[in-house]
Amino acid sequence: MTLLERAREKFTTDYAIAKAAGVTPQYMYKVRDGERPLSPDVAANLAEAMGEDPNRAALEALAAQAKTDADRKKWKKRIASYVTSARIVESRPVVDGSLAQSVEQLAFN
Repeated sequence: MTLLERAREKFTTDYAIAKAAGVTPQYMYKVRDGERPLSPDVAANLAEAMGEDPNRAALEALAAQAKTDADRKKWKKRIASYVTSARIVESRPVVDGSLAQSVEQLAFN
């Protein structure tokens, strides 16, 4: 299920989706009708409003804009790598109350 399909289930109308994403209803109509792509920024805003990972949503929006199968495969690998990295970081305990310190320790240790 796509981000927009999940948003439709949660918010029910294009107007409510647009409001949650911080854009005009006209923008969402154009996205829905395939007249324009969902931008990474709007995808991230919408994901945040739905309690989902905004970074993954932005990556998926970029992947959807890939023009060739080879590019889509590259984006799929990038997303898989991001998801794996995010899971590793989430599984690590936060040290001294700072996620940034935990990420730095994970990266450099």
